Amino acid sequence: MSPSRRSPARTGRGADLDAAAKRLLAEGAAEHKAEHALLARQMLDRMRRTVPGARRRDALFRRVAGRLGFDASGMTALHARDYQTAKKQVAAQRQAVRAQLRRRVVEQQALLRHVLENRDRFERRSSNPVTQICVWRTSAPPPATLETDAGSGGSVDVDPGMQSANPVAGTNRVTLSAVCRGVCLVTLRTHHLFESTAPHDGVLSVSAFFAPVGSYSLTAAGGCFGAHGLSLLDLRARVKIRVRNDAGDIIRAPNPGFSLIVHDQTDAGCEADARAGAFDLNAEAFEASRPRVMNVLSGDRILVTAQYNLLVSTTTLDGTSGAEADFDLSSAGHGLNVPVVLMTVED
Repeated sequence: MSPSRRSPARTGRGADLDAAAKRLLAEGAAEHKAEHALLARQMLDRMRRTVPGARRRDALFRRVAGRLGFDASGMTALHARDYQTAKKQVAAQRQAVRAQLRRRVVEQQALLRHVLENRDRFERRSSNPVTQICVWRTSAPPPATLETDAGSGGSVDVDPGMQSANPVAGTNRVTLSAVCRGVCLVTLRTHHLFESTAPHDGVLSVSAFFAPVGSYSLTAAGGCFGAHGLSLLDLRARVKIRVRNDAGDIIRAPNPGFSLIVHDQTDAGCEADARAGAFDLNAEAFEASRPRVMNVLSGDRILVTAQYNLLVSTTTLDGTSGAEADFDLSSAGHGLNVPVVLMTVED
């Protein structure tokens, strides 16, 4: 395996973050790095365990086929042609998905404008003993920590997209595109930080709305007697909450698990498998809620981190061909977006 690469968490140009917010972002980056290291180790151990057995089965098949007068190379050529056909089919599927997403981008932008124009219908600023606060902009550029590993012959090509390459405060979207081939692992963790102040004493509830827009494709070669390829993509989201009191003490709510947004993987057997899809699954937004998570006092600073967690993995027998995964979250209007966080303080 090649050494892991990590893009450092970025606090952005001119971002005025206090020490608590900076610690929160650094904590998220370190947590992601440790989790990725475990996933990479699991992938390497799985390859060490399965590849030798698959190669022995393939060699046994070829010896038996040779004794029976059967040319095993014909089976190899058949698998190769089948895989190329699958790649052509998924390219056509991808074009159909992108056409659908162009319409979705227009719809999502129109919906956001509509919500902002009618924000008084969604925000209930004060209605004693309940106060609702809609936070529409991040308090810092949303950093994205990226970890990659590739086995011998595998490769990962990453394009951060213009917005993620030059983030600014108030940006709610992270953009990225990548192609993963052979044996490789890509994990991405975003950290969208939203802040507000408790207007009075009460019980805090938080809801974050996640609106990912992008496309992906997965391909994997078949293998009747050896190991077939595998391509996998998994996107999840969660909300982390911290509160800082007037004395500067940090009160931490327990971190929840990530909620599933989309999980897709190839199902290759003797035949290759290929599929294209979209991250949004025809939903306007996904909600992650933390109801009545803790008590807050008037003047407490509320720090909410909305996080996406994206995992992409490919596995092949020879480590160089037979599996590929790519995703596009950097085309116009695409990205991992958190448009709004709702904080509710009720007595």
